[in-house]
Amino acid sequence: MKLAMIKTVILLGIGSLCAGLAQAQDVAAQRLLFQQAYSALQAGDVAAFNALPEDMRQYSLYPWLEYTFLNKNFDSLADSQLLSFAKRYPNTLMADELHTKLTKRFVDKEQWADLLAFIPNNPDDTALQCQRSQALLATNNPTAALALGKSLWAKVDKALPLSCKAILTVMHEQKLISLEDDWLHIRAAMQDGQVSTVNMLASFLPANDQAWVQTWLNVRANPATVIPGLWGQADSDMLREIIVYGLVRLADKQYKTSDSVWQQTKAKFKFTPAQIAAVESAIGAQLAMRRDPSAIGRLSALEPRLRSDTANQWLVRMAASTNNWAVIAPAV
Repeated sequence: MKLAMIKTVILLGIGSLCAGLAQAQDVAAQRLLFQQAYSALQAGDVAAFNALPEDMRQYSLYPWLEYTFLNKNFDSLADSQLLSFAKRYPNTLMADELHTKLTKRFVDKEQWADLLAFIPNNPDDTALQCQRSQALLATNNPTAALALGKSLWAKVDKALPLSCKAILTVMHEQKLISLEDDWLHIRAAMQDGQVSTVNMLASFLPANDQAWVQTWLNVRANPATVIPGLWGQADSDMLREIIVYGLVRLADKQYKTSDSVWQQTKAKFKFTPAQIAAVESAIGAQLAMRRDPSAIGRLSALEPRLRSDTANQWLVRMAASTNNWAVIAPAV
């Protein structure tokens, strides 16, 4: 009896071993097929992929192989085939990439209903939200489109891509956006370096305001050359704001040039204490970073509440390194 049990155990063990070996051989074969098909797809050859046996679908990396096929042949494939893959593998980078490309296809072909029906909504994707608002307008749902447009417009810190122009145009036509609102967003976009957003919003402005935006963009592009060309213009709040923006930007890259232009500019216009402090903070911080002793006197001469945070930090560092404790307390 015991001998029979031992034989049974041995036979079961051998069977398990053989099964394990067979399975390992299957996986090795699938891995080889995957590598061959993937290399072929990368080279633009789909024959190896199309010839894969049905059981390859069980291979762990098969979804990536299928995604590679879909991505490489995207333009020639039907919406349904692409959407089927995205539905089978939701919340993956592969599905996200296909949804992004499908969104562009739907927009280009004006398949607005498909965009709303099949592209997952992502409130944090500003471009997609603008495309959805455009789709809502095109499918005769202006109330929802305007609600979405208002929520986008309220996010001043967000870049507004060109896809937002359709809903913004309607909002301007309905007087939902004022000139002051446009300038609020333009200022925020300029500070954040969002030139494309600035250009788009400028298209909604009156001619005189558009000219100011162009001056601002010119100063942004080349402050050292453009600012001296503005010396002959009449003083105004807008002109001073643009000049200060340019000098602060220039200080980060060429602080000596910024200081030179500033020394010649500051007597020509009535800069406010806050504007003076902005430029002096930018130049003084650059001096402090280079351990220039003049930085302490220059920065400490400014009202502490008007100095930038960066200038205060560098003033404290400089003062501490020279045991100049008298200037530290107002800066912290």
